Amino acid sequence: MITKKYKGVWFYGFAGSGKTAASKFLKKKIKNSIILDGDEIRKYISFDLGYTLRERKIQIKRVFGLVNLSLESKIFPLVST
Repeated sequence: MITKKYKGVWFYGFAGSGKTAASKFLKKKIKNSIILDGDEIRKYISFDLGYTLRERKIQIKRVFGLVNLSLESKIFPLVST
């Protein structure tokens, strides 16, 4: 099981590589966890961004901000970007 020293899990990779599936699997195993999926974050929060390098950096900063909020609330983040 996950010990307290871990702060979350961040999956990154190509589209269709199984990041979200891995997050959903872990969500079933880890109590008090949240899935932060990059596609969902783009849909609801970063809808103003495209896919230029500059905009991708902004997206990652926003995701990281959500990670920090979840950690402050003692929720284990499972991130897929």
